[in-house]
Amino acid sequence: IYADESVNESHNESLQKAAQWGFQVSDHFQLCRRLEDVFAFIKKYDVERKNLSYDIDGVVIKVNNYFQQQELGFTAKTPRWAIAYKYKAESASTLLNEVSYQVGRTGAITPVANLKPVQLAGTTVKRASLYNADEIERLDLHENDTVFVEKGGEIIPKITAVDLSKRLPDAKKIEYISHCPECGTALIRAEGEVVHYCPNDKECKPQRIGKIEHFIGRKAMNIEGLGEGRIKLLWHKDKIRSSADLYKLFEIRDSLIGLEYFEENENEHEMKIDGTLYIHFHRVAYVLKLINKVIDAAKLKDILEVEKFLKTTDKGKTTLYNLLKSVTNDGYVSIENALSLVLFKNLNYAHVLKPINNYIRCVYDIKSIGNTDTVVNTIYQLTKDNIETIEKLSSLGRTVLQEKTVDNFLEGIEKSKNITFEKVLFSLGIRMVGETVAKKLAKHFESIDKISIATKEEIASIHELGDKIALNIIDYFNVRGNIEIINQLKYAGLNFKIEEDLSYVRTEILQGKNFLVSGSFSIERDELKRIIENNGGKNVSSISKNLSYLIAGDKMGPEKLKKANELNIPIISENELYDLINKTEEI
Repeated sequence: IYADESVNESHNESLQKAAQWGFQVSDHFQLCRRLEDVFAFIKKYDVERKNLSYDIDGVVIKVNNYFQQQELGFTAKTPRWAIAYKYKAESASTLLNEVSYQVGRTGAITPVANLKPVQLAGTTVKRASLYNADEIERLDLHENDTVFVEKGGEIIPKITAVDLSKRLPDAKKIEYISHCPECGTALIRAEGEVVHYCPNDKECKPQRIGKIEHFIGRKAMNIEGLGEGRIKLLWHKDKIRSSADLYKLFEIRDSLIGLEYFEENENEHEMKIDGTLYIHFHRVAYVLKLINKVIDAAKLKDILEVEKFLKTTDKGKTTLYNLLKSVTNDGYVSIENALSLVLFKNLNYAHVLKPINNYIRCVYDIKSIGNTDTVVNTIYQLTKDNIETIEKLSSLGRTVLQEKTVDNFLEGIEKSKNITFEKVLFSLGIRMVGETVAKKLAKHFESIDKISIATKEEIASIHELGDKIALNIIDYFNVRGNIEIINQLKYAGLNFKIEEDLSYVRTEILQGKNFLVSGSFSIERDELKRIIENNGGKNVSSISKNLSYLIAGDKMGPEKLKKANELNIPIISENELYDLINKTEEI
């Protein structure tokens, strides 16, 4: 905390009071009077952070005086009275196996480095984003390079450099792809942009699924009970093809119950199961019956009896051990049940069941089972011959729709019909239309119909929007498929215009007036600002000669008051603002 400690109302004093009241307050803060003290604190904790009971990636320096904090204010996202100093991240070197490419909901292509697993800052890192083609070029990546990896903010893995001393002589330079890895469409890169895009938003599956996932998100339609896994299940079972199809699920409610989908968790790559687990159930049951007899003959009672044998460095034995261990309870369960669960959970491919059947039949018929090693060796051989399939299947995530689950997300879909227009607009996923832009568009045009026919000049004239955003909006409404989805959502009952809030009187009596709200009031400041806007006024964030009124509340910063007086700006109270609004004559 860097500030003058003579002021009574301060952050430092608040922390001390909180500690006196019994709240848990960190001991690792310091009041600094000089910048030299701040730098000394930063240097100290670059060493001491390794001894803390929790991880930190830097130090936050704050202005101590609350009045000075208020005077400095905020940007759209951060306070001007606090700044973070980040320590140099821990680095590790590892091998680059390959570069793969992900397709986002807007068609943006993100290259990803797939790495040989390496321990970094307490976790195992296997992948790191490469962001775009320029980053690959900057790093000058070649196949099988040894790379240095850091965690941005101690969280996000990123490649910082290449170890050129370990580059293979015949290593080929990595060239950015020219076509979409999912649908094969030629990629485009707009002038002045760094990201490549797949323009095939009608047929490119990740884009279409991504748009639905964006639509249901918390900041968009906030549909409870649905998530990425269930959206993918509904997609792969041909129940939905767009966000509008969600509102048709009520008609097929019964057919949704019991739907099942397996997905590979490691890289979110779809792995379709050839049928479901139950198609080959009779074959699984037969295999389990044989395994049970094998286990009975060997007199194996629990998994602990084979633990030593399975705990080897051999990949096949280790994999089998981990599979068995994963279905045990505190490491103890009947090996019969363990094997049954492993087979039932993971081995549902017909081509995997066949060798299982053959192996177990062979073992049983020979009747040569008399010890643990014989049984485990037989199962180990089975595992080894099918290791790739078993590893893939063991990484699958299984999603099944139960009746209660279906009813819950249908209720969430029904509730989403009450979401405000600005959030519905954001949920459509128009490129470059985030939450803030959606609010501005909704407020300015008041309905989707007016936005759909607006010109580039009309859109770009809105404060902080500009030509690029305007062109993206126009392009969106020029696509027939998008208009069809909007019409279906309208029919479903979603809000595509601003509903009049009858609790607020709307006038233009404050038109042309700029207001700065400072201090504490009888209502929230955002509510007070809304009243100003509803009556034609404009809220600003700083004092200047163009300010019409400073609305002063309790504990307003003294610097604001001083500056307003110097510029002869009228200073009024909350009640005086209401008096202005209630006047019938022009101000």
